[in-house]
Parts: sequence; structure tokens; C-alpha cells
Amino acid sequence: MSTTSMSTTSVSAAESAAAARPRAFRPFRRGGPVLVASVLLALTAACGSSTPEAGGSAPSSASSAKPAGGAYPVTISNCDRTLTFDHAPKRVVSLAQPQTDVVVDLGLVDRVVGQAQLGVVDGLAGSAEPEGSENIPVIAKSGVPAKEVTVSQSPDLVLAPTTYEFDGEQGFATMKDLEAADIAPYLAAGGCPERRIHRSVKDTLVDLDSLGQIFGVQDRAKELASDYTGQLDEVADALQGTKPVKVAEVYIWGSDIQSLVGSTENDLVRAAGGVNVFAPGDPQFKGMLFANLSAEVVAATQPEAFVFSAGSEKEADQVRATLRKTFPSTPAVRNDKLIAYSSSASLPGSMTTPAAVRYVAEQLHPDAF
Repeated sequence: MSTTSMSTTSVSAAESAAAARPRAFRPFRRGGPVLVASVLLALTAACGSSTPEAGGSAPSSASSAKPAGGAYPVTISNCDRTLTFDHAPKRVVSLAQPQTDVVVDLGLVDRVVGQAQLGVVDGLAGSAEPEGSENIPVIAKSGVPAKEVTVSQSPDLVLAPTTYEFDGEQGFATMKDLEAADIAPYLAAGGCPERRIHRSVKDTLVDLDSLGQIFGVQDRAKELASDYTGQLDEVADALQGTKPVKVAEVYIWGSDIQSLVGSTENDLVRAAGGVNVFAPGDPQFKGMLFANLSAEVVAATQPEAFVFSAGSEKEADQVRATLRKTFPSTPAVRNDKLIAYSSSASLPGSMTTPAAVRYVAEQLHPDAF
């Protein structure tokens, strides 16, 4: 992918530039006052539509989608906030690959002025698929850009998978920083704090609906949502009548063993026809998303399969080696049910989650496919 040099524009200069352009959104806190005032803008006529003309066919690729224009202002709920857009955003910064992928799939690659935390094709099921984003300027390849870098792109919308990307203590632009510069911060539905222990493989559908409205490309968003849902439904249909497999969903980091009981990873196991041996109500989790587990606790559950996400085939092989060494007496190890999928598929807003669900389901229930 091509890269661009980091801009040296100061925050104050960037904020001045932001103030000079038409304001695109008006953020509210639920039950609170308006944070940024806005003047409604006169809107031009629709510049196109993703609906096929009579006798034509539906768009065959994301690049054929056209902003439909139309009914603005648009108001959406985003986590504990409400955002109102007076027109479709024209300059987008994406802080992670899943959000970049969604915008590209919506046919809006020309709106993205900066991307960060690039995904890679890692060879695992559900891998990132960055095709189409190669020419988007890279403002931070493997991490989150500093506040000054993000704001200096003069975006009117910033997309992020989690609240971490808005952590001011890390030197990143906070939501308040962005709102003060009249930049809308959008958080993926799966990254909302209130969904911390209730994440679902279907959270991406919320993002497709919201972004479809924000950009006025609802038809294209509905197509993508239909395809996403269809992939999950195919797996669910294939698993009809099967008995859930007892799974230990784990994350191995050095000598630490963790389970993410309220995460997308946990719901992915469910959607793939498994049942996690750990649950949010277990005492070791105490309402938390994850917990460190002893090898003895994990071994006592005697899982029939271990399921985990990894960033590469090499990492997956390392985790498998650790599992074989640590849990040799479990049915999972004896039957070599050590199932890895790409960590990209578990990120909030990921479009590749259904592919990972299908792969895990095929490994857990090979006779169903």
C-alpha cells in the first residue's frame, strides 16, 4: 500500500480549517445539551443512486455505488450518543482496517483521506481483505495516529472500532477533541462500551445501516447487509439438528491463558455450533469481558475443541503447540480440534466475520457441510 508523509499542520491550524468548511454533523449526548451548534445547509439534488435502472442489473461491485443524496439532516444513534449529519461526509479518516473495508465496500473509497491500523492477508479464515484500499493515504500503519495527525487531515468523520482509538492518555484524539473541531467521531457498534460483554457477530449490521444512512447509500448498505446475513443464515441452516460442541474459546499470550466470554469471539463460537465452557456469569469473570485462567481450570472443563483467533499462520501454530503441551489429556488435543481463525474477523465492524463463522462451523461439524 502507498503511504503519505505525516502532515506537520498544527492542531490549531487544522481546527481553523475545519471551522471554515460547512459543518456536516451535530453531536448530542443522550439527555444532554447540544455540544456543537450547526447551521442547516441547503442541499443539492441527488447526484446518483445505487438502484439499477429499468432493465439493468444491480451493481456488481462496491465501486459502482453512488451517494443517493436526498433526505438530510440524518440522525443516527451511536453508542450512548446521537449524531446528526446535515450532509454526507466528504473527508473520512478510518482508524482500523474493518472500518476502511466497510467504506470501500459501500463504494466510497474516494471519501477516505487517511487510514490506520492496516490489516494483512494472514492466510487464516476471516482474514482482512484490503483490496480497494491500496491507494488510500496511510497515516499510521500499525498503530493509532497521534491527535495532531488525525486532525490535520481535516476530516469531517472519523471511524474507529473501539474506544481505545479515542484514548487521550495515549496521545490520540478524543471524541471531545474531534467534536470541538466539528469532526464527527463514529464508534463501531461492537465497540460500544455498553455492549462490552454482549457483543454479537451481527453487530456489523448496525454499522452498515448507520453508515448507509450517513452517506446516503442505503441501497448499497442493504445489499451488503443481505449478503452478510445470508452467509450467517447458510451456516445456521447447515447446523440444524446438530449437537453443540463443547468449546474452550481461549487467547494465549506467552504463559497467560484467557477467555473472552462476552466478546465477538464468544458469539462466533455459538454461531458456529459450539458452546463455550466458560460464561460471563462464572465467578472468575465478575462481569468482565475476559479473565486469566489457570491451566488446571481449563483442563477440568475437558473441552472437545479449542477455538482461538490469531494474527498469522505462524502465530496459530505457536498457540497449537502450547495447547498440545499444556492440555494433552483433553479431547480437543487428542482429536486435534485446535481451530484458528483470523483475528481480523473478531474486530468490531469486520465484514469478514461470517467467513470465520463458517470455517469454525465446518471444523466443529464436518458432516453438516
